[in-house]
Amino acid sequence: MREKQRGIIQIYTGDGKGKTTAAVGQAVRAAGSGLKVVFFQFFKSGVLKSGEEEILKNIKNIDYVKFDQKSPFFDKGFDLDSLKKRVARDMGTAERALCSGEYDMAVLDEAVYAAAYNLFMEKDFIEILKKRKGKTEVIITGRNASEEICAAADLVTEMREIKHPFKKGIKMKKGREY
Repeated sequence: MREKQRGIIQIYTGDGKGKTTAAVGQAVRAAGSGLKVVFFQFFKSGVLKSGEEEILKNIKNIDYVKFDQKSPFFDKGFDLDSLKKRVARDMGTAERALCSGEYDMAVLDEAVYAAAYNLFMEKDFIEILKKRKGKTEVIITGRNASEEICAAADLVTEMREIKHPFKKGIKMKKGREY
C-alpha cells in the first residue's frame, strides 16, 4: 500500500484579486477527488453573504466555518482587544483541525491578516503550521504575507494588481467580488 504523501503549504498573497477564488477552486477540486476539506474564513463578517459561502456549505466533503470576526479593514467600531481574543480563539479552532488528522486539506482564508496586523503572533501562526498532521495540505490567503510566513510555505503565489475596475468607480458586484 502506498504511503500518503506529506501535504504542502500554499500561500496566495499580494494586492491583486483572486486569492480566495484560488483557494475555493483548490477546495472544490479536493472535495471532488474525494478528499476531506475544512475551509475557515477569517475577517469576513456577516455583512455580505458571499457566493463561495453559499456553495461551500453545500459541498459534500467540505466543512465550512465562517468566523464572525469584525474586519479591521471594512468594519467600523470594533474593540481591538476583543478582536485579538476572538482571533486567538478561532486560530485555536483551526489548529485543532490541522492537528486532528481528520482533514486532507485545510484552507485558512484571510488568515495572513491575523499576523500582518498583529492580531495573532506570527511565530505562533508558523508553529500551528508546523504542528499539522503530515498529510494535511494547507492553503492560506491574504495580503501582506511576511517573509517568515512565506518561508514556512512550499508554494507562494503573489497576485499582482495591474488594472482594477474600482479605480474607474465601478462598484463591487455579487458573483464577481463576493
